[in-house]
Amino acid sequence: MLGVAGCETYRAEPITDVALEQALTPPSADEAKIRIAALRNPLLQTDSFDIINGYTPDTAAIAAVISNTTLRTARDQVRIAEAKRKQAGLLPNPSLSFSIDVPFGSNPPGTVSGYGLGLDWEITSLLTIGATSRAAEKVIDQARLDVAWQEWQIAQAAKQATYDVVATRQQVEVAEAHAARLDKIATQFNQALQRRDITASDAGAIESAAGEARVAAAAARRDLRDAEVAFNRALGVSSETAVTLADRIELPSHADTPTVDTLLANLADHRIDLVALRRGYDSQEETLRAAILGQFPKIRLGLNQNQDTSKIKTLGPSASIDLPVFDRNQGNIAIERATRQQLFDEYVVRTFEAKSDVGRAVALTDALNDQIAVSTRQVKALQGFLDANERSMKAGNSDVTSFYNAAVALAQRQTDRLKLCQELAQTHISLELAAGVRLPFAPSTP
Repeated sequence: MLGVAGCETYRAEPITDVALEQALTPPSADEAKIRIAALRNPLLQTDSFDIINGYTPDTAAIAAVISNTTLRTARDQVRIAEAKRKQAGLLPNPSLSFSIDVPFGSNPPGTVSGYGLGLDWEITSLLTIGATSRAAEKVIDQARLDVAWQEWQIAQAAKQATYDVVATRQQVEVAEAHAARLDKIATQFNQALQRRDITASDAGAIESAAGEARVAAAAARRDLRDAEVAFNRALGVSSETAVTLADRIELPSHADTPTVDTLLANLADHRIDLVALRRGYDSQEETLRAAILGQFPKIRLGLNQNQDTSKIKTLGPSASIDLPVFDRNQGNIAIERATRQQLFDEYVVRTFEAKSDVGRAVALTDALNDQIAVSTRQVKALQGFLDANERSMKAGNSDVTSFYNAAVALAQRQTDRLKLCQELAQTHISLELAAGVRLPFAPSTP
């Protein structure tokens, strides 16, 4: 009765529309503060979280971590690991046995019913409980580190989504300004055509260019909508939710990075996923140790009290031992040893990939710095050329083709530069992920 009183009870929790709606509802402001205070990720800056004036890349990263639904399954794995640790630390229950022998047929005088009462316990469980408990502890550490690694990845994805929205908005501005410029000139040329000051081919050329510019502006607005939906998804909110970005979020035009050797010096300690893999490897070491200790034959010790049908009572110890003739736990030992090798190989592969990613990101950052510098000079030069060409055209000293070519070239170079800056932000974030450290952008070069 005491054992039954201490048992867990079952409670059904079916998937209902109400439960699903509650799970998908973003956290309230008070709940968000609680979740932020509970974060223990050293790579996340939570001390300056403020979205009153809109999201910045850093605040978007924190918001994604506390509301993104993807992390729920990872955090559930921590709870599962903690439950398994509880089970791993439990010793097997003792066994209580009872039997009764009732005489039948011929019953000599003085015959009584015999019985047997025994209590025993497997003592060899003491050999493996230490290793299994240590293995379970390290699995919990691994699960928590896996959560931290996924938090870092989701935070970086939200930062990138923020820069994508900023870059696409600026591309829309460029496209709409270009379309408005050509529409204005097209109107002026149509008026000049009516006065017979220009030819129909010149007026048609600028009208065609204005139409292409309007199409490009519409495509840029579509790309902006896609970027905003992706940003909402990164934050873990519905696509219909209106999200405001902070003013003056600048795209990086230059990034200074440490050398590859500096970034790789403590890579194994900075990359959370590598630390998690080492915890998993250490856990597997203990699991293999437990499997090897499991070779020892199981021994059960106990105490028996018996009474035969002659009413003679006996009391004495009992012992039983498995004979390791067929099963010496060799199968489990082979499995755990192969699993340990697999974890080691996975660690080697992940380390190689991390080092390669760091080297590639540093090299790409240097190349993008040079490209953006060249592109910036081109934009300035083309802007000056277009302004001079427009003044010359209004004075009647230039043709429409020259103006059209200059306007198209400027809009294209401006868009190309914005895309390069967007790629630089993406590469820098990829470098942070690969190196496992925060690398704030250096001040932008003019």
